[in-house]
Amino acid sequence: MQLFAVQELILKVCGFLPLSPDRYTLNSPRTRTLQYVLQTSLTFVAVCLLLGSFYDTVVHTVAVLYVFLQTTLEDPTARPSKSYKPDLLGVLSNLPFCAIHLRGLLVLYLFFRQRYNWSILKFELDRVIAKCLPVQSDPKDAVKKWTKISFFLSVFTFSLHTIWEIVEVVYYLAKEPENYGTYTKVFDPLPFKIRTDEYLTIYQLFCTIPYILSQQIYTLLIVPSGVLYESIDLLLNDIRNAQYGHAEITTVSGRWQRTLELSDTVDEWADRYRAIVEFVERLNESFSWILFAAYGLDFITVLGFAAGMASGAKELKGFFFLLTCATIFASYGTAYLIPMVKLHEKSLELPFALRQLRANVKMLASEGFLDRDERFAEREELLSKLDFLQATTHRHPCAVDAAEVFYITREVLVRTVTLNVSLVVLIKQLIMDKDDKHDVVRTSTLSV
Repeated sequence: MQLFAVQELILKVCGFLPLSPDRYTLNSPRTRTLQYVLQTSLTFVAVCLLLGSFYDTVVHTVAVLYVFLQTTLEDPTARPSKSYKPDLLGVLSNLPFCAIHLRGLLVLYLFFRQRYNWSILKFELDRVIAKCLPVQSDPKDAVKKWTKISFFLSVFTFSLHTIWEIVEVVYYLAKEPENYGTYTKVFDPLPFKIRTDEYLTIYQLFCTIPYILSQQIYTLLIVPSGVLYESIDLLLNDIRNAQYGHAEITTVSGRWQRTLELSDTVDEWADRYRAIVEFVERLNESFSWILFAAYGLDFITVLGFAAGMASGAKELKGFFFLLTCATIFASYGTAYLIPMVKLHEKSLELPFALRQLRANVKMLASEGFLDRDERFAEREELLSKLDFLQATTHRHPCAVDAAEVFYITREVLVRTVTLNVSLVVLIKQLIMDKDDKHDVVRTSTLSV
């Protein structure tokens, strides 16, 4: 399957996916040795990226914690109110740099631990496609469409984050051009002395590259969700076609005969839905913690950039830069999750469609038909199958979860954006009230 051709190539080159198993079936011992050495070398590259990302993340986290402790322990009343900086918003505005580092590290580590499960998951996806999607062309239309989307997502995420990193570096160097070639102040006052050009090199190696790789892993969850959505949509269309398929038949007995023929079709629907649900469960087992880490840290990143805007950007250029940053990272937690949301919502339509089909079957039974006693068992069997399938689709909707903490639904996305904005507004209002109290206390002290 070429659904994940670009993502697999990138992850294999960086050592986060094993080479194809068929490469080890070659008869030549020398070739097998070369393949083993190549696989070991690529795995070593992945381990180096993880260790470097871990070190870089720890250093930035310590720097953010130091700023938090410094601004929290200092007495703000001892300073003039005009020089007093809102400590909480200041700390939040520094969180994106820590969250971006941590996001790449956690996603890569979680995927690296279970990298050998990916081939099994991809094989199961092939089985779902073979069972649930009709062979309309070669390749199938839905698979062909999502292959193009997968390629676009891979290239787009790579390009978008690379461009953002370049703009970020240019923006901060333009603010303080004299710092390039000198010791950077990123880690002040921690005892880390490093030149700006050296810091940028380390940053690109152990922050930018891990984050881009984590985005490729992110798309490995998005694309199967889209394929499953196509499968659910096709199943729903089949149910609705069966519901209205007897309309062209004029006689009651003819419509009833057509309805009874649905018994085998309902069994097929149940098999298809069972295959989809089982794959969703397998997908959740492999990617739920990855999704939780990516979604949660993207939320913190957006919150940090929004706090930077709320704390008052001194220049219009800085405000629009932070707004662009918040928009880009907010899209990772909203627009990128649309296939998962559509999968969940489409699966929720199945119980209602089956309920309507069952109502039609009962209505035809009440109208009367030929050989009533002889067909009674067939009718009851069909109704029983429809009841069971309806209950199954109602109790087991297709939903991608994040570490079993929450499911990716429309409500979660809306509440996340609302919570982000509300937190920033609330914190800003609390700090403004705190500033007003300090001004009153200071004015009273001076008057005395």
